[in-house]
Amino acid sequence: MIISEIRQSNNPYIKLNKNASELDVPIHLINHKVIERYENCNCFDTNSINVDGVEKQVNFFSENVTYDLCCEDNNFRYIWRNVSFKQLKDTDALCVFADSKADIYSKTANENEKVLYFININIKFWKLITSIAAIFIAIIVLSQLPLKNIVSDVRSSIPQIENPFAGVFNWENKQNEQISGDETTEIDNSLPDEMVEEPVKEEIVEEQENVIEKKQDFSYTSDNYKGKGVTYVLLEKEKYTPRLVVTDEAKTIAEITDEANGIIGINASAWNEEEALNFTYADGNWISDNKRAYEGDPLSFANGELSVIDHKYATKKMLEKSDPEWIATGYKAVIFNTYSTNEDDEESYNRSFIGQLKNGNYIVGVMENASYSDMVEWARGIYGYDISILYNTDKGDTCGLYINNEEIYTGTLVKNAIVF
Repeated sequence: MIISEIRQSNNPYIKLNKNASELDVPIHLINHKVIERYENCNCFDTNSINVDGVEKQVNFFSENVTYDLCCEDNNFRYIWRNVSFKQLKDTDALCVFADSKADIYSKTANENEKVLYFININIKFWKLITSIAAIFIAIIVLSQLPLKNIVSDVRSSIPQIENPFAGVFNWENKQNEQISGDETTEIDNSLPDEMVEEPVKEEIVEEQENVIEKKQDFSYTSDNYKGKGVTYVLLEKEKYTPRLVVTDEAKTIAEITDEANGIIGINASAWNEEEALNFTYADGNWISDNKRAYEGDPLSFANGELSVIDHKYATKKMLEKSDPEWIATGYKAVIFNTYSTNEDDEESYNRSFIGQLKNGNYIVGVMENASYSDMVEWARGIYGYDISILYNTDKGDTCGLYINNEEIYTGTLVKNAIVF
């Protein structure tokens, strides 16, 4: 693992070493992509840092303090010793970085993994011993049996087919015709009536094909949360990938989705009164490469993962470094990096959203008459802390949701949509 690959699920923290005493400070990722000019780095939110319940009581630039960056995954605990920090310009973001050749100073197995490892080794060892013993006993037992008689008895009990044919064989009739003693019975090689194949009717085949086409591996849910309607669908990451589809002229979400051969579509970007967009990138091209239209956090999709960057320090150069497949700028993430939330928008609107769970599955939907607080409460109630990001794409009349040939919310005409 390198520093730029740390995720919030790795439970990152900074260990401060000062005057022979150590202090562990948990940190929360702002973004897990490479940021600005630093190589092999990650940026963390100092607003979320607290020590003994007191926020931001750590001086990260004291000459008398050295720092270790720590995190873990399912198997190992990683420690980078004497890492360096940079404060991003005009923000509270703290950039933890090292050069591109930085190595892990310590990589140790988690204690739980050590225990499980030895348990698994012991289990495998005893399974092997048991299997060998069973085989040895079986060989001894079989060596004492009259093998020839057993084989001949088994063969004699199996009906023999003199003239085999392709198809289903009626064993009951055949057993009644077995040779008994010296008598021989003439075998009728003609097929019984029930064995004659009839041509399959084309109507039945067509009907079966239609049934297969209509079968879906997802379904949408329409619910009510505190009097607010919410419709959403959960999609498996192995089967569905979100795409940003941009059109030359304004269309309905249904039209954009159908033309892109999708089955689910939702409005993507927001825009101002002059219909100007913030950062929007699709099919290798920038539709808009600035943030002058309004205040909105860019949503980036890269390597199957959704991430969001704060509007305050989003730049084109920064976004390009994440090597995105697409970027759309709606409003803001109401849940990001699993534990962080944004509840500053208290106005109630219909709000379209896209999100992602820790296992990578996607969630798409619309919540009616909702504030950001409503969206956070609803998402936490359904998914708890399994949801890593929930992003408000737009609000009001533009909210459109199209699922499997059904317009759940029609919405106004738009020029881009997220399509699955």
